[in-house]
Amino acid sequence: MQRLAFWGGAGGSTIMLDHTNHVCMSYVMNQMDMDMLGDERSASLTKRFYEGLG
Repeated sequence: MQRLAFWGGAGGSTIMLDHTNHVCMSYVMNQMDMDMLGDERSASLTKRFYEGLG
């Protein structure tokens, strides 16, 4: 079972607490976009983050 907590903020900022893998990932951009549920930048970084764990 995956134990994960996450929050998203205005413009695509993201924080994830992965209790299963004992890691935390946070992203805050330097150019704000108006997406409220994340964007391509945070999605790509999250994908690469988990690839690096493997």
